[in-house]
Amino acid sequence: MILLDSSNNVISDIIKRYITNNVRKLKFATYNLTNKGQLTWYDLALEIAYIKNKENLVQYVSEKDFYSNIARPSWSCLDGTRIERNGYRIPHWKNAIYRFMKEINEI
Repeated sequence: MILLDSSNNVISDIIKRYITNNVRKLKFATYNLTNKGQLTWYDLALEIAYIKNKENLVQYVSEKDFYSNIARPSWSCLDGTRIERNGYRIPHWKNAIYRFMKEINEI
């Protein structure tokens, strides 16, 4: 099981790297704590399958072919540049997924 928040961020990155160590050092503001890069749920599934050597198990489904009556924005990526401007390095989501899967002994 991979723990993600609603924006596909690896929770362990957020907790370990930012909240527990750095919150008192930041200026008062709203920060988006998110891994670098943009991805879809398909990108996430494909990357996990790639790491596990099972890419053939992931099949792309177009949004128009997937019924959902929930209204969703067409673009909803978070921007983590404010946290980076405060001197914190944000790992790319692919790196975060790989490290997390190693941490939970999935690879």
